[in-house]
Amino acid sequence: MDSCASGCGRASKTRGLCHRHYEYQRSNGLIQLLARSTPEERFWAKVYLPPCADDCWLWIAGKNERGYGTFMPPRTRHGYAHRYSYELTHGAIPAGLDLDHTCRTHSCVNPSHLRAVTTRINCIENSDSPSALNAQRTHCIRGHPFDALNTYYRHDHPWRNCKACRAERQNKRRVKT
Repeated sequence: MDSCASGCGRASKTRGLCHRHYEYQRSNGLIQLLARSTPEERFWAKVYLPPCADDCWLWIAGKNERGYGTFMPPRTRHGYAHRYSYELTHGAIPAGLDLDHTCRTHSCVNPSHLRAVTTRINCIENSDSPSALNAQRTHCIRGHPFDALNTYYRHDHPWRNCKACRAERQNKRRVKT
C-alpha cells in the first residue's frame, strides 16, 4: 500500500493522501471536489456503443449473477440497466409488464431490443421448459387445433385437453363394450 504524499508515513486512502491530510486539504478548499454527474451521464459512461446502432449496446459495468446490468439511479433501492435505458427512451414501463430482450442478450441495453410484455409471454418465449413448450403448441399431438371450440380444461388439471381426441377415446371405449 502506498504511503501518504504529504510524507507523514500513513497509508494513502484518497487521492494519494491519508484520511487526516485529505480532510484537512478538502476543508480548507485546497482540493476541488469532483463535479457530480447526472444519472444519464453515469449511465452512458458504462455502455459500450458499437459502430452499428442496430447491434447490442453492451453494459460493461456491474452485473448480477444472471448477467443483467445493474444501475442505481438516484432515489431508488435497486435497478437494472436495461430498465433504465427503456425508461429514458420510452417513458415508464407500463404496470404489470416486464421487459423482454428480443436479442436474448441479458447485458444489452439497446432500447430497440427491448419490449414491454406480460410475464406469461416473457416466460413462454424465453424458456425451454416443458410448460413453455406446451403453451406454444397450437395443435394437439394428433394434429387437432387448440382453439376455443376444440379445447377444454379439466377442473383438477391446469393443462389444455383436446375435445376431438377425447371424443375418439370415448368412441373406442364404447365399441369395446
